[in-house]
Amino acid sequence: MPNLRGEHYDDGERETIGRGLSRVRAAADWIENAVTRGEVDLDEQLEKLLKGSGE
Repeated sequence: MPNLRGEHYDDGERETIGRGLSRVRAAADWIENAVTRGEVDLDEQLEKLLKGSGE
């Protein structure tokens, strides 16, 4: 992480990073629900997001 300090990213790079972070957050939310509520069905929107075909 220290290597990120002072780096400048263009719009495309920031967008790509943002999409990746959205996928990580969606996966983490799904895991939390699976653990706390026992909900293990993969909903359609999450599946698309993890495949990279939707947000």
